[in-house]
Amino acid sequence: MREYLLYAGWHGYFLLIAAQFYAFYWLYGRLNLGRWLPATPWLALGSLVSMSWWGYWQWRSQLPPGYLHWIAPFGWLYLFFLALTLVRHYQTETRPAWLEALAQPRWLLALIGLVVLLALPGWLEYSSKEVWVVPLFLLFTLWAMHRLRGRRAPPLVRRLNEFSFGIYLAHPMFFNLVDRLDPDQRLPLGLYALTLAGVGMAGSITWNLAVNRLQWGGLLFGKRLRVA
Repeated sequence: MREYLLYAGWHGYFLLIAAQFYAFYWLYGRLNLGRWLPATPWLALGSLVSMSWWGYWQWRSQLPPGYLHWIAPFGWLYLFFLALTLVRHYQTETRPAWLEALAQPRWLLALIGLVVLLALPGWLEYSSKEVWVVPLFLLFTLWAMHRLRGRRAPPLVRRLNEFSFGIYLAHPMFFNLVDRLDPDQRLPLGLYALTLAGVGMAGSITWNLAVNRLQWGGLLFGKRLRVA
């Protein structure tokens, strides 16, 4: 209980991150913090803060218990100001030149190539808590928003989006089920990955449908969204 409730040592730690930014966004609007924390300059500053935060913990030999250093808002500050920047410019016909420039795929491809080259000799690790993830996520998001603007999501994406929260919460349970049914890992790697994906998604969706029939089921295991 201490590991889960105090140190956030489980895969739902992102809920604590989201709760912090919900509160910060409320204060941001309530106190008109945009006067001192404008979105665009703080997107750059927030990215530097987040990169410094992850760099610090990569340099440290000892980590705090659980996910305490993950749920601190410093590592995710760039996401908050990226969201504010996109909301401001996403629906406008004319967007800032710097936003259009960074949305070009050449920057994203160049960064991916650099990451791969540095990872081959073992200088980088593939993790969502690395310094290089911040610019990669920024460039990918700007490119994706540029490509997807004005397009309607296909039915399959919209359908999966209804269960996205429940899938995230429940998928480890079904991953463990696959591992218990194949304890010696006799399945080939490709088939094992497909089995994890299929069982994890189908099981999580079925579970989500079942628990949402109960009054408190959606609260405990993820409420199904209603996508218009």
